[in-house]
Amino acid sequence: MNMFQIALRNVKRNFYNYFIYFLSMVFNVIIYFIFQSIQYNDQIEKMVGGSKKISSAFHAASVILIIFITIFIWYSNSFFIKKRKREVALYSMMGVKKKQIGRMLFYETISMGALALLIGIILGSIFSKLFSDLLIKIMGISAIINFSISSKAIYATILVFAIIFIVASLHGYSLTYRFQLIELFKAENKGEKPPKASIVSAILAIVFISVGYYTSVNMFEPKFFVSSFGLRVGVLFGSIIIGTYLLIKNFTTLIVKIYKKNKARYYKGINMIGVSQLQYRFKSNARTLTIIALLSATTLTSVGLSYSLYYMNEKGGRDSAPFDLQYVYNKTDYENIISAVGEDKIKNNFKLELLRTPVVFKGEKPPQKLYEKEEDILYLISESKYNKIMTELNKDEYTVKIKNKDESVLLDSTQSKILKGDYENTKYMLYPDNEDYELNVIGRKNIDLTNVGIAGLLAVVSDETYDSFYKKENLFEITSIMLKNPKDATISTSIKGILNEEQKEKIKFVSYYDYYNAGIASSGLMLFVTGFLGLIFLISTGSIIYFKQLTEANEEKGRYEILRKVGVSEKEIKKTISRQMLLVFLLPLILGISHASFAVSLFSTIIGFNFMIPALISFAAYIAIYVIYYIVTVREYYNIVSKNS
Repeated sequence: MNMFQIALRNVKRNFYNYFIYFLSMVFNVIIYFIFQSIQYNDQIEKMVGGSKKISSAFHAASVILIIFITIFIWYSNSFFIKKRKREVALYSMMGVKKKQIGRMLFYETISMGALALLIGIILGSIFSKLFSDLLIKIMGISAIINFSISSKAIYATILVFAIIFIVASLHGYSLTYRFQLIELFKAENKGEKPPKASIVSAILAIVFISVGYYTSVNMFEPKFFVSSFGLRVGVLFGSIIIGTYLLIKNFTTLIVKIYKKNKARYYKGINMIGVSQLQYRFKSNARTLTIIALLSATTLTSVGLSYSLYYMNEKGGRDSAPFDLQYVYNKTDYENIISAVGEDKIKNNFKLELLRTPVVFKGEKPPQKLYEKEEDILYLISESKYNKIMTELNKDEYTVKIKNKDESVLLDSTQSKILKGDYENTKYMLYPDNEDYELNVIGRKNIDLTNVGIAGLLAVVSDETYDSFYKKENLFEITSIMLKNPKDATISTSIKGILNEEQKEKIKFVSYYDYYNAGIASSGLMLFVTGFLGLIFLISTGSIIYFKQLTEANEEKGRYEILRKVGVSEKEIKKTISRQMLLVFLLPLILGISHASFAVSLFSTIIGFNFMIPALISFAAYIAIYVIYYIVTVREYYNIVSKNS
């Protein structure tokens, strides 16, 4: 029997132990192949108008996937090598040369990888159409994709994974030359030397994480202790990473030590055994659990934000385009557009009569909406006309009451803390016909009357002020239409069909559907990519905890055998294992969710949307999959320590 045959026999014999690892590899291959298939799919490219956005997104996702898969396979291999060091030592004692042992390990990894690659490509080919259809549906495109198998995707997948598996196999081969025989026999009893718990480090962990959270909450506050934005980002990430590591390594150990002082609980049942094992487990796995906590936070943040943007797309589209159709009024174009739309499809039709005037704002942070080309411009609407429109739109809560002619109310729905101007209770100067006129800002309404690109910032002024400023050359008329069905794609298409490029630019035609459709396409693409990347990260990190705990289970079989001999029941053993595994899984998950919550809150501040509800939905899905890994790990851990009992 040659080394290749021995390797195949070992794979068959140990396949149960490798099963989760093998499934993870197959899933990685499937997702990578699907990403490549979509990237090279000409049908999808045509459906999105030949846009390079799809291919660029999947190319970037594929690169991230390659990096992560390489680390995952390398890391997983090290667990299995450690688990089999005693077996390697036995081969050495039997006179098998290190070169032959190395070849055997090389063949094992290659054969497992080749099988995972074959199954992954087959399943990826079968499911590629399903996931392509899912992508198109999420992006809001109504179309049918024909089944096809991309030769480019097959070639790219084979090339990438062949390199990864060969490198991982060579790593396993090289390990046989790094250990002396006595080290191989002691491998299972050799663990990381646990550092002593430090009260100072435990306190620093809380301090660092608190500083990170405080920085995220005050990221855009002008009077923050760090002035540079770049330094603030550095403080945020640095403190969170350091704090997470110190918390897992020292704070948890300190809590366990404090628990030990409660003699009544510590010596109850086999708590003493479980607590001691838990203390070592957190110390020895500090780096692994830190990486998992940070990766979980990154995954939860990216998936949570992607789902939030998709979930909030309708609101985002409406913020960009409060009216379904809007354009600068022109009698000829108006009649043509109304004819193209059809009177029966129109719900409301308004003509906004605004006055355009230069302005100088007297505040520390003028709103960005003021700026147009080379000067700041403000658009004025009379109180009576504004209130009439609000009433017709059934938005009476937005009506205003202006008592004096020098008062005004600004209209701005911007919620972003970065973009929103700090202009309430301040003043600005208007210059109609080169005359100075000062107006006071007495309030702000969270609403816009113009679609993005039509006009800038609006102010509601008294009818008297409006009339005094009125001149035909300052008049800016806008047609604003609300449709019975805002998501009717044919209306926007019909209007664009009757307008040439010069007309479109002249009347600044903007439709709600265009913003909604563009938003659903981009956020849908982002959700699809981050969703599957997040799933890969979750499965892989869950697998790492699984491998790590099962490796330790093999090392602790003897201890549990002793417990059985002294009369400890199976129920107590199961309870101890469940508690230990719960804390190992729970701590990085809690830290990941906590970090992600502050990150999502930060992005909510930047963008101006409340993302917490959709983010919590994605958190719940993440937790559900994590619970499955916990249950499987507890069951397998118990099975390992119960063998031959």
